[in-house]
Amino acid sequence: MQRCLSRRQREKTENRCPGPDALSGGTGRVRQEGSELNEIAIYAVETKAIIQILWGLLLITAITVVSVSIMYVLLRLKVRSYKRREAQLARHIATKSDEIARLEEKLAQYVEIEDGVEELKAEVRRSDAIRGKTEDRLVAQNVELEKAQARLAEQAVELERLGKLVEHIDDL
Repeated sequence: MQRCLSRRQREKTENRCPGPDALSGGTGRVRQEGSELNEIAIYAVETKAIIQILWGLLLITAITVVSVSIMYVLLRLKVRSYKRREAQLARHIATKSDEIARLEEKLAQYVEIEDGVEELKAEVRRSDAIRGKTEDRLVAQNVELEKAQARLAEQAVELERLGKLVEHIDDL
């Protein structure tokens, strides 16, 4: 009890004039003040601990919010990048389709002319090879895009779960 009191408070309690309790031999008022101060000190320590815990929770919440925002931004960047790549591939395929259509028109013209038939056949084979390679690349890129969309879906689920966690923490 004496440890929690400051030196000045101890001196005040020791130098008090004896009250009605002094006749009976008790120090009721001194003990009561000392226990009240001791109780206040205990509450102060508990309050300090609670404040430290709340600061820790606030820090965890802030870190979680920042990490969720970063993940969201990265997810948006990936989606934007995949959409650009998909548009680029679509343009590339359209260009190749136009080229194939032009080559087919040339083939129709050269069929009438027998002298250039062999040259035209070689060009058509080359175009078909290009189209085949392009289709193979497109299939591979579609598989990659589907994997990326699956990853995005997983990340969206995780983002939703983290959002619920953040909401739960904010509700606290």
